[in-house]
Amino acid sequence: MKILIISNNYKPELTGPGVYITDLAEYLSAKGEEITVVTSYPHYPHWRLYPGFRQRLFERSIDKGVRIIRCPIYIPKSPSTLKRMGYDLSFTLSSFWGGILRERFDLIYCVSPPLTIGLTAELLSRFKRCPFIFHIMDLIPDTAVALGMLRNKLILNILKLIEGHIYRASSGIVVISPGFEENLLRKGLKGKKKIALLPNWVDTSIIKPSTRMNGFREKYGIADDEFVVTYAGNMGNKQGLETLLQSAGLMTDGNCRKVRFLMVGEGARKAYLLEYSERCNLENVMFLPLQPPEVFPDLLAASDALAITQKKSVTDICIPSKLMTSCASGRPLLAAVNENSETAKFIGQAGCGIVVEPENPPALKTAVMKLLNTPELGIEMGKQGRLYVEKNFAREKILENYSRFIYEIVESNKQRTLSALG
Repeated sequence: MKILIISNNYKPELTGPGVYITDLAEYLSAKGEEITVVTSYPHYPHWRLYPGFRQRLFERSIDKGVRIIRCPIYIPKSPSTLKRMGYDLSFTLSSFWGGILRERFDLIYCVSPPLTIGLTAELLSRFKRCPFIFHIMDLIPDTAVALGMLRNKLILNILKLIEGHIYRASSGIVVISPGFEENLLRKGLKGKKKIALLPNWVDTSIIKPSTRMNGFREKYGIADDEFVVTYAGNMGNKQGLETLLQSAGLMTDGNCRKVRFLMVGEGARKAYLLEYSERCNLENVMFLPLQPPEVFPDLLAASDALAITQKKSVTDICIPSKLMTSCASGRPLLAAVNENSETAKFIGQAGCGIVVEPENPPALKTAVMKLLNTPELGIEMGKQGRLYVEKNFAREKILENYSRFIYEIVESNKQRTLSALG
């Protein structure tokens, strides 16, 4: 079977959708499928090209049996709303030409955001005479509206029309959480059978519980008696990471002095967060770059708790992929998120952490101190989280479900074609 995957993000990007789409492409390739990936040049979450890459017109390569076509894209240095729209549209257009130059396919699999990539997939599916699947990693335009990034009613109405059209035109839709599915059904999407709830996954053989005192703590001079709260991931707008820094600023006396915050990653807000930390003289906060895959498990193991923060407005519009990896590490979660969010629901079901009100630094401080002063609670939450992901989000099981859904869509399209001809 020949499959074209269109995704703005792909390896060597270490965070976000690219990690999962790379894994999916290589998994399908290993099963004997012919996989072509149309993607951009690696730039996320730094918002600049990775070292060693230079934008060219449709650069081709092969990696682990996957044919990769890289398309030029506009990468804004500071992604404002208008620049972000230009960024999305540039990949929407260039990916069409990257895909149209290839042979026929049995299926086109596109990943959103951007939302408009669905239009590219639909147009290519008409040229190639094959079905397309629309994979939703973030709900657009809902996310932009909730974060206050999109207020223009005309643009919003246009995006809603595009959204509805793509949902109807697609042969299948992949959503990564129950809240996403409920969102689509509330919008009047008919044909629930075309929706597949296929969550992100974690390789539990790589991310697993391990000793706190490892090479990572030693490298950065972190003592055994320090209670480490780690945020690892994208430092963007929807994360609301100011809450974490403000909470760190409250840790000034008694046992609080044992707490150290690690801010690990890159993103559009990192420069602001660094400046804020320096201005407030937050000596208990350490900023680190993205860690390579071979070091990342040690980072998680060296932590005593793993933090997730979100803006109040974030509910069913996104679910952080770090939930699964955090739980797999056997460490408790500290989540400053909306109680109605997908993140809060996940933590409640798994019993893997403490949820507090978002954008409330004192509440987050209280939760940190609770785990510091009752270590047995954190150990139990860590165990529960590990068991939950082993049961529900193990890599092989989830990827097999993805594969099965893809085959179902292709076979269903073949049957419809035969019926039309007969």
